[in-house]
Amino acid sequence: MLSSSSEYLFVYGSLKRSFKHAIHQHLVMYANFVDEGQFQGKLYQIDWYPGVMESPNPNDRVSGEVFRVNAPNILLPLLDQFEGYDPMRHGKGEYIRCIRPILTRDKVTLSCQIYLYNWPIKEAKLIPSGVF
Repeated sequence: MLSSSSEYLFVYGSLKRSFKHAIHQHLVMYANFVDEGQFQGKLYQIDWYPGVMESPNPNDRVSGEVFRVNAPNILLPLLDQFEGYDPMRHGKGEYIRCIRPILTRDKVTLSCQIYLYNWPIKEAKLIPSGVF
């Protein structure tokens, strides 16, 4: 059973270390890299950024990174704004933040916060590799 809160965050797009987006600097200040990981889902190219949706197929995997959040009261509101998630209007924004299991490279399953894409996938292109 997953808890309703988690000290871990799974990122799969512009928040990853290799992407070098300005928002990543907040992640560096308020969280620590733990390991690479995978989420059971499908990755889509939404625009210049990706979106992830859950999948019932265990072969659908999205690669990303797990961070331990040290200052959630500071970091999460910044990321929520960046991701278009409003906790007061859960389910209405482009993304929702929720807790899902992530399998790390070291084969440990962690309950992690993740931003899942929340709008219909219209013309978005599937990224079959699961890597952005």
